[in-house]
Amino acid sequence: MAPTTIVLLDNPVRSYAWGSREVLARLSGRPVPSAEPEAELWIGAHPSAPSRLGAAGPRLDDEIRRDPLPVLGPRLHHAFGPELPFLMKILAVERPLSLQVHPNAEQARVGFAREEAAGVERGDPRRTYPDATAKAEIVCALGPFEALVGFREFVEINERLAALAPKCSESILR
Repeated sequence: MAPTTIVLLDNPVRSYAWGSREVLARLSGRPVPSAEPEAELWIGAHPSAPSRLGAAGPRLDDEIRRDPLPVLGPRLHHAFGPELPFLMKILAVERPLSLQVHPNAEQARVGFAREEAAGVERGDPRRTYPDATAKAEIVCALGPFEALVGFREFVEINERLAALAPKCSESILR
């Protein structure tokens, strides 16, 4: 791929129960409603659902592995090496999502190495760390969107639990 080439990507859609049957289908120019809820449009080189270079073209992650410099460009390649350092997702949230907890860079690196050393298969549902990368996120809402971030301090959680269940012993609330 020449450094100045622009290629239209074919991006995978992930289906989850909280997704919309209209938003991503409409955005992609496909029939509405979609056959199942569509929650996330992934744009990137994540190995579990990479974009493709055109509808029938090679996977973006394979193309980066094959010849990273012209795909990533010199600045990105110099800063992050031969991999795309982000995954862009367009979410279509129609119902509340499950709790999302993502590791920082150190947690991801250590957790992934631990599961690799233990022989936990990468597709195993018991696996917690599918890869060694952090999962920092940013939300840019295109419409009304509510998000809850973080947890209350442990002391406050304990106080509220004690108030809700005064018969619980201190050992349960620690």
